[in-house]
Amino acid sequence: MAKARGLYHPEWHNNQAWIEIFVDNTLIGWETGWSLKFSFLREGKIADVFFHEIGHHIHFTTRPEYREKEDVADIWKVRLEKSYLRRRRPTLRLIFFPLRPLTRFIQNVLSKWMVKQGMMSRAEFDEEFKRK
Repeated sequence: MAKARGLYHPEWHNNQAWIEIFVDNTLIGWETGWSLKFSFLREGKIADVFFHEIGHHIHFTTRPEYREKEDVADIWKVRLEKSYLRRRRPTLRLIFFPLRPLTRFIQNVLSKWMVKQGMMSRAEFDEEFKRK
């Protein structure tokens, strides 16, 4: 719990469901770097946690599945992030579309390394790269 980046609290005794994000844990290791000066990167770090927790809410309320809860939340995180980025940052698609094969290759290599390091779940990796 001390290292948790966020928590999903389901509806309980007439209280609405809510999400708790621990910003200090989410941005750990990024405090002194230059990267937090860019809103896009800062927003991305918070969005990772936020969409993961929304994935728990979707799993709990709308689409229950008989799989590991964290895997289901990771799959929803990938889906929600893609949808969000398409709407919020359409210029990124214009910039990176011509470079898509190269960026896809780099992303695949980095993601495999992240799975080995425990920084990304296997379900999240599979969801990201199931369509080529």
